[in-house]
Amino acid sequence: MARTKVVLVHGAGGGAWEWQEWEKELRELDNVEIVAVSLEPNKDNLAATGLDDYCEQVTRYAAGDHDTVLIGASLGGLLSLLVAQKCTARALILVASALPALPDSPVKVHELGHEPFPAVIRWAEGDLEATRVCMPNSGVKESGEKS
Repeated sequence: MARTKVVLVHGAGGGAWEWQEWEKELRELDNVEIVAVSLEPNKDNLAATGLDDYCEQVTRYAAGDHDTVLIGASLGGLLSLLVAQKCTARALILVASALPALPDSPVKVHELGHEPFPAVIRWAEGDLEATRVCMPNSGVKESGEKS
């Protein structure tokens, strides 16, 4: 049986270390290679780093002749979604994910039904509680807790 590669993509300001708890659980699975990505900005000009730069990095990790599962948190979810459109990912898991702008989406907001759209609003206006719960090593503090 071919090995499955699980690519873990962190959010903005994060790193591979955010996935420590997830990696512990995933290591229990047979025939799985786990890769926690540490995205690198443009070393010459941080402000010049764009989504395409990060997507290219994720694509390199996902490449190969194996089944790939992309798991992305926050900004990493958006990157995973964009990469999954270009590669043949077997599965895509988004954790407290950023989403592309809805007006550019081929699906109209009114076609989304009542459930997904309120979830987008909750993420956009939220206090990152979902990220704190899902990604215990992310460094996100509880509401009201000082850094």
